[in-house]
Amino acid sequence: MNDAVIGIIEDRAIARTDLKNMDDDLKSEQGNHSTEIPDSFNETERLFLFNNLDGLLIDFNLALWDLSKHLIKRVKEVGPVRDGIDLAHLAFRLFKKAKDAIYIYSSEADLKDPRYLKKLDELPFTPRTLSKLERYEDIKQEYRILIEKAEKVRSANPLFQLPDFADKTSINHRIHAFKSIYFNSAAWLDCHFDAVGDHSWVVLGGHQVEMDAYGDILEGGRSRGFNIKGLKKYFDINYLKELARRRRYFPFMLWNTRKPEFVEQQFKLAGPRLVHIPDVFRSFFGVSMARPCARLFVEERDPRALLWCKELDEIGKVEVTKVIYKTMLGKTSGMEDFQSLAQQLELPQIVDILEGTVLEVNEKESRAVVQLEPGRSRAPFNEVFDLNLLKQGHVQFTAQRFDYTVYKQPRGDISVNVEPIYDEDRTHE
Repeated sequence: MNDAVIGIIEDRAIARTDLKNMDDDLKSEQGNHSTEIPDSFNETERLFLFNNLDGLLIDFNLALWDLSKHLIKRVKEVGPVRDGIDLAHLAFRLFKKAKDAIYIYSSEADLKDPRYLKKLDELPFTPRTLSKLERYEDIKQEYRILIEKAEKVRSANPLFQLPDFADKTSINHRIHAFKSIYFNSAAWLDCHFDAVGDHSWVVLGGHQVEMDAYGDILEGGRSRGFNIKGLKKYFDINYLKELARRRRYFPFMLWNTRKPEFVEQQFKLAGPRLVHIPDVFRSFFGVSMARPCARLFVEERDPRALLWCKELDEIGKVEVTKVIYKTMLGKTSGMEDFQSLAQQLELPQIVDILEGTVLEVNEKESRAVVQLEPGRSRAPFNEVFDLNLLKQGHVQFTAQRFDYTVYKQPRGDISVNVEPIYDEDRTHE
């Protein structure tokens, strides 16, 4: 599936038919999107659970549907779904990159009424609202704009990588793409495992979940009756290549760490030096485990979190120690013990992490002027950087913010790491 995917949520069967006809008209004109129109609230929730959506058109009044029976039980900061505004809020939390392509409409209610405006103003984003549009051409024009916005969401989504993504791109490029996916999918992933069962991992191929590519249920987790047959071990590289060929996209694996007790199980399933995980996914595993391990080490004071991280590859080890270091900054104690334990376990030791902002880019001279903020009440200062170094870490635009990490390797060599600051980073949650 190469096109943007739009969900149309409407409880009236006649209206669904009318909207489908309008959608078909626009497909004959533009032909560059796909549409999902569920016929019940249950099917709407399934659409949210098993698909990555680029845009949504949501009816405000969903009174014909029974909203009391739901598959999605818990999503952070989202209450019960009582109408289309609540459903739009849920969609925003699960598909944040689609926030500019979430529309709420009503053929009956005036959404500019103070009763509804108050509820809309309380949302963490600003959906497009359409009230009492009666002329077909007006509705069609608004929907045409929604399609265009959904296409932009689709084109910017890092999930859509070519099948040879792992072979044709640098490791820095792959990590950058995976981190964007990881942070953007965090709420959806926790919601998914909570609803369908605590499988150890799941694979996304383009817009859809791969129903035959789940890990087994983790100890202490529950199966939720979706008839998913989890695999007891990781699949091999041949299966991965076939999956990529069939989907026409590189398949990304995402791990279940929504409960602290799942983290140790994930390392056991991965095996010594992550030997059980396909090589192409090993660095992704390290990125996925970094924040759960940091929370265990810092909040639960569990030193095993660092011990497990000895099994990660070098990218994963640096990621874990970076996240722990950033999490402990400003705390009154614990940093020395952390650095000492990291040294004993032959993990990277963080020397410093500075936040940088690109002030000026000179392509001709291949250099950039950067303002660095050391933290700890130290004054910011400007520094000239090799632009190639920044580009290797996907930093290349004026005003772009990034972390500049200096760390000592187990043998004493000093290395640096450059990477963008991801706004969705859950380090401090």
